[in-house]
Amino acid sequence: RGYWYHKETPERWGLQPSFSVVRNEATHLSLFGVCNYMCSYAELLRNSSETDGVFLEVQMVQSFIGNMLANVQRLLLQRDVLHLSVDMFRSSYGQHVACMLRFLGRNDSAQLSEKLRIMKLDKSNVTSTGLHHKS
Repeated sequence: RGYWYHKETPERWGLQPSFSVVRNEATHLSLFGVCNYMCSYAELLRNSSETDGVFLEVQMVQSFIGNMLANVQRLLLQRDVLHLSVDMFRSSYGQHVACMLRFLGRNDSAQLSEKLRIMKLDKSNVTSTGLHHKS
């Protein structure tokens, strides 16, 4: 799916020459070295066979996930980093929003948490991609 998405409807970063979300130099070299760093990721995919394009996407995703994992491991014991998961919000949304707001130093976390809980319950604020602002 990622291959087709990035090939057909690239995000802004995917249109910039030699730019990717990858922070691994070896992966970056293997991706963009073939076009002498002159092509965008979307162009790279469009100019590759489907098999090669899927392989490029796998390289990108593996590097991206590896980077995320390295960040979690690096930040695991940092006192100024709060680790939350989507599952935590699913299990007790209000408690975790309040926790996040306290962590951010908001004294009014209970009030804000209640407002967010009400917004979550108000289905008119929800689109297929998440919450949006009302005009």
